[in-house]
Amino acid sequence: MHIAYFDDSRDERGSALAIIGTVVIPDEKFHFLETAVGLTVEQFIPEEKWEEFEEFHAADLYGGHGVFENIDEGLRKQAIRDLLNLVGAMHLPFIYSAVNRRELELSAFGSSDPVDLAFRMCAKAIENIYATLVKRKAFVCLSSTIQRTLN
Repeated sequence: MHIAYFDDSRDERGSALAIIGTVVIPDEKFHFLETAVGLTVEQFIPEEKWEEFEEFHAADLYGGHGVFENIDEGLRKQAIRDLLNLVGAMHLPFIYSAVNRRELELSAFGSSDPVDLAFRMCAKAIENIYATLVKRKAFVCLSSTIQRTLN
């Protein structure tokens, strides 16, 4: 089995793009990655905020929001570099999809949710890529906004 972890860019600053990024993790690497990410993130969260931490969002780390508020920007960027290096060192594929919100609004699909559309395009890309590589194995898709299982 493979686990596809999705995270979206959110729309806190009125971004022109809705972006979904996905790391595809073989189940035999999941526990190690989860532990490594937890240790990396934990070292930047003050102990008094540990109970507030529910799930990791790269946007919070990047922007200094939530439990990462008041943490030095240089330290936060180093944590992001460490996490990206971990994904690369483990040879985990990263797949993303971006939707231009303004262009979507002007299209025939203008009433569509741009985050949902980005998720669907990303999920379809994963399905297409892995259909030829991994036959008859299940995927579990984890997302803070959308949860689905692909077969």
